[in-house]
Amino acid sequence: MLTLLVLIWYTYETYQLRRTAQEQTTKMAGLLREAHRQNEVLVMPILAILVASPEELYSSEVVYGSANPKLVLRNVGTGPAFNVSIDKYAVEGRELQFEHGSHMLTPGEKRTLSFHLQEQHSGTMGDLDTMYDWINNGLLPDLLNITARCRSATSVDYSFTFSFTPRDGRLNVVFEGMKSTAAA
Repeated sequence: MLTLLVLIWYTYETYQLRRTAQEQTTKMAGLLREAHRQNEVLVMPILAILVASPEELYSSEVVYGSANPKLVLRNVGTGPAFNVSIDKYAVEGRELQFEHGSHMLTPGEKRTLSFHLQEQHSGTMGDLDTMYDWINNGLLPDLLNITARCRSATSVDYSFTFSFTPRDGRLNVVFEGMKSTAAA
């Protein structure tokens, strides 16, 4: 009888140990997920498309008389952005392509954007005023959505969506949202 009681007590204690170990494993997995998320935040690139005055860009543009604002792609995040690209916009035989130079942006780095509108067999290079005119005159839609993409140093892919619309005589650029392939 004593052996049976010891066996029951041993079984109960073993069950408690196993349950405690499972709870600790679950908590540890949660802590590891949170540490990974915080690590990604430390090296996360954040792309922004903005309208910048020449003074905000490069002093050489002011010196050489370029007083026009520019459309700029900037990494406002804390990590480098790799494989940087901006999606083409295509509709009714027209294709809008953005050029930004290198496919990498370091934190804080900014690149002046240029763009090209291809129609059938001809194309037009554009600046900020041209983009405004294209949208304002219906060549491109009012509320033109453009997506910029990149990859972080930890191989997480990000996409940032911006809308372009003419407002009060100038091009208005609004951040619409971000998506990533990071595990939830």
